Amino acid sequence: MNELKTTICWFGDKPLVIGQRLKMKHTPRSRRCGQLINGVIDIEKLDIDESTSLNTNDIGLATLQTADLLVVDDYRSNRVTGSFVLIDEATNATVAAGMVGHASFL
Repeated sequence: MNELKTTICWFGDKPLVIGQRLKMKHTPRSRRCGQLINGVIDIEKLDIDESTSLNTNDIGLATLQTADLLVVDDYRSNRVTGSFVLIDEATNATVAAGMVGHASFL
């Protein structure tokens, strides 16, 4: 799979914006990825607000695309193959942690 629906927690100093150069570290491998931000989770209302960027400590929904195929599982099924971190290519800093699969609210 090279397009993933994900939930990510952004902890980078600068906001995540579409087109930012990131690497995804999934299991032992790293690969470049592109992103499309689908929204930010409002934890007080348990609702999803539309947004095109994520700020520090935001939890957001994003679609990540990689150049090569990945073997992943939904995080609820397998925490090892359902999780990843995002690394800023410019600074090599870890800027986000994520889970494969979107958060859902009842």
